[in-house]
Amino acid sequence: MKYFMMKRVLLAIGLPVFVAYFGGSNVMSVYWVPLFFISAMLCATAYGKYVVKRNNSSTLNYFNDNNDGIYLHKFNECEIRLDTNKQEVFLKNDEGAKTYSFDDIKEWHYNITYGGEVAGAGLSSIRENGKTLSQNIADTGLFIRVKDIRKPEWHIRFYPRNDSFNSRKGINDLKAQLNQWMEIFDQNLNAA
Repeated sequence: MKYFMMKRVLLAIGLPVFVAYFGGSNVMSVYWVPLFFISAMLCATAYGKYVVKRNNSSTLNYFNDNNDGIYLHKFNECEIRLDTNKQEVFLKNDEGAKTYSFDDIKEWHYNITYGGEVAGAGLSSIRENGKTLSQNIADTGLFIRVKDIRKPEWHIRFYPRNDSFNSRKGINDLKAQLNQWMEIFDQNLNAA
């Protein structure tokens, strides 16, 4: 989904052009301030929706669909690839990438952090809600402990596939994804 093709952005651009074209310079000189704020709010809300849709589409899960022994999750810079044929797990996040054998995986668990929004109006509450949401997203994911002195724990991030992070539907989707990966690890690594 391209940002400038969103209906809100097109409306934010088209509204002042429409008023200027049909109203002329006299109307535009009177209404330019309200039009500016309306257009700015439309662009700001469109950007928030654009980020959610972009993150939804960048989440990829592959669960041995072709019976090839590969399980894969990708979200932005994070990746986990479990290969049952080679008995290896490839882990990648913003701090690096490494492949481990099944024997090197010690334990795994997940965490979902949500909530903590500040109620109120004004820019300070919007800023605090943005910081809280960013921290919640950063604390959420699959944590894998390995036999590695340099990096004993890996954090693989997840994001909802179909809704925003702070919605009930998005949290339920996160739980489903993470429970799927817990089951994949339980079935493949506990059996090894």
